[in-house]
Amino acid sequence: MGSADGLALHALALYHPRLMPVPPDEPPADPPARDALGTRPDEAGRHDRASPPAGEGLAPPAVGVGSPPGAWLRAWLVGGLAATTVELAASLDGEVPFSASGALLVLGLFTLAAVLCAAVTAVLEALVAPGGLDRVSASARGALALRADEETRARRVSGRILSSAVATVALVFDVALAVALVVRTTRSDTWVPLASGLLALPAVGGALLVGLAVRRAFDTLPRVPTPRVLLASLALAALLLSALLVATHHETLSHLGAYALCAPTALVLVALAVFVRAPRGLRRPAPLGLALAVLAAATVVLSWRQPSARAFAGRATWSTGYLVAGLQSLSDLDRDGVASFPFGGDCAPLDATRNPLARELPGNGVDENCDGTDSVVEASPARAAESAFVPLSGVAPDLFLITVDALRADHLGFMGYRTHPTSPDLDAVAERGIVFERAYSQDSGTGPSLWSLMVGKTPFQVELVAEGFPPNYAESETTLAEHLKAAGYTTHARLCGSLFANVAWNLRRGFDEFDEVCHRRPRDLGPFVLESARALLAPPADDAAPGDLERAPRFVWLHFFDPHHPYVDHEAVRFGEQSIDLYDEEIHHVQAFVAEALRLVLDPAHTRPRYAVLSADHGENFGEHGRDPHARTLYREVTHVPLVFLGSDVLPRRVPEPVATGDVFPTLLNLAGVPTPSSATMESLLPTLLGGSPAPDRPIFQENSWSRPTHHVKALIRGRYHLIRDLTTDTVELYDMLADPRERNNLVDDELPEQRQLMQTLETFIGTTNVPEAYR
Repeated sequence: MGSADGLALHALALYHPRLMPVPPDEPPADPPARDALGTRPDEAGRHDRASPPAGEGLAPPAVGVGSPPGAWLRAWLVGGLAATTVELAASLDGEVPFSASGALLVLGLFTLAAVLCAAVTAVLEALVAPGGLDRVSASARGALALRADEETRARRVSGRILSSAVATVALVFDVALAVALVVRTTRSDTWVPLASGLLALPAVGGALLVGLAVRRAFDTLPRVPTPRVLLASLALAALLLSALLVATHHETLSHLGAYALCAPTALVLVALAVFVRAPRGLRRPAPLGLALAVLAAATVVLSWRQPSARAFAGRATWSTGYLVAGLQSLSDLDRDGVASFPFGGDCAPLDATRNPLARELPGNGVDENCDGTDSVVEASPARAAESAFVPLSGVAPDLFLITVDALRADHLGFMGYRTHPTSPDLDAVAERGIVFERAYSQDSGTGPSLWSLMVGKTPFQVELVAEGFPPNYAESETTLAEHLKAAGYTTHARLCGSLFANVAWNLRRGFDEFDEVCHRRPRDLGPFVLESARALLAPPADDAAPGDLERAPRFVWLHFFDPHHPYVDHEAVRFGEQSIDLYDEEIHHVQAFVAEALRLVLDPAHTRPRYAVLSADHGENFGEHGRDPHARTLYREVTHVPLVFLGSDVLPRRVPEPVATGDVFPTLLNLAGVPTPSSATMESLLPTLLGGSPAPDRPIFQENSWSRPTHHVKALIRGRYHLIRDLTTDTVELYDMLADPRERNNLVDDELPEQRQLMQTLETFIGTTNVPEAYR
């Protein structure tokens, strides 16, 4: 053999050892047997890849050589296209209009994500385990290449695959069962994580035992599927189970935001599959990756300039909003919770004290909240006629506040709903009171709405102590219960919802009794609230002592939970199988208990004057404005709630002017003879109870600064108009609520004469709010 040929063979042998020439005077050695993955041991006992038998395809690359240049970049880019396809397909299923610039924004974001993943993968492969990822992929290809006639090796690999899959399922089941048992047997928030942690070890052990048992049972089978067939079967089973899960728990998955995992999952799985099955390289991967990153970044920035693209990405897709949130976090240079150019409107990118979320300090010469002015709207002082009211009897009345979680106003019969008879009992009771036809909550989540109501401000006008969720009131705030207790009232709360079981939440301040009465029960919760409070609602028996007038007046707060997701299909009433039908069934179920509570309060056998308020913390969303669940938007379907006042001296009528649920705070105080605190920004409805009417052009403010990925949303309702400004995506929407009650036609580009004044009023309101840094 010539020297040139010998050198060539030796050079090729560096790539694959089997190409090393054999001396002519020595017979070729018999190759050692291959193991289950098609590798043969070398003299030191290490395993190396060998060419597969004829018909098994090409040999995988040699150990330690690494993947072809750019193979990971190619795989991740294909995965990015798959994720983009998933996102755009999901957007077609909603009611948000398709946006071409929004589609480009989605494509650009997932291209950036793919290039970033490729760069991270290449660095890890080079620094942490050179050739390691390639060895794993080659082993996977070898396992998939095993044929049915290679029974011993196929059985071994298939057994590992099946036992691993079963052990994983068993582990998930064991952990879920352990957590369910802990949650059902303890009410302590301290013991739940501790007990769950203690049960984690036996859960892992049980899963391993199940996997071992499956492996041994598998080894006894006369014939077993090849790894390729087994993996295909497991993938098909996972797909069917996923489809079943989505079909049966669609609303739960939506409320949990679980669909946001779909696009990232597609990105990862497709990229891995491409790399394992077809690890082909790309020419000049580094310049190509850099060029794609620059092009994608330019596409994202240019698309982001279009309001329709920002709205589409945040509301119509599953995952893109979270990618945007990541970019916004990166562009928040001063870490004040507000992004800088090009993804936010921080007017002082390097000054954390100045941003659109800062509270404006008027007259100091500094524009803290970036609205271009150095002024704020002052809270309206309570007028003397509204400051106190004592019934003609001169006796302090009992006060009752009844709230129902997630109760939409437009799904109640007395509010005009005709699709289903959702509220027959409640309709009859509402006829005895004052019905406010346009009452709006100050937030779309239970926690913010209720802490807002209890101090008479919007959620982030309240001074909060940021200690997790829900946050606590600062010492400077005085709650409704504390005001009434100081006025001589006994205070009682009977509430349903795990949020109220949090003993650290000082919403309970001022209550003599504050009880979460449902104890995490899953369904049919109305009776527990009613029965726990019956003694506080019903008139005393004839032989009971003391009577109504001999005891102190009382303030009672009841919170019903049934209409909140997840919905229960009630056998007593059948409205349909869709989520919105089940929601109506839940309303029908709970309204009977709410109506019974109100009838007990209004029983003429009571001798002390009584006033009751029926309302809700927020409404509910069924895809009218995107995929967000109820706690993430401020549209009408989520914030338009019932508000009914009933009781002594209240003459039935309907009020068409807009009011705020936070108005309950000063109104109940005035009914108790307590003046409206100067710190409150809500208005008392006492003049309306006495026959007057609310101001038709009074501004009703709303805000949402807790939900993710879209947060920091502020809104204004004035007269017929609803102005919504999303500070996260810097979008503005304007709707005529009377002509367009479903809020479909955004009028912001029509330049209505009212728009400028509405914008100025909303900007001024934003200056009165202060989102704690921990919640930005």
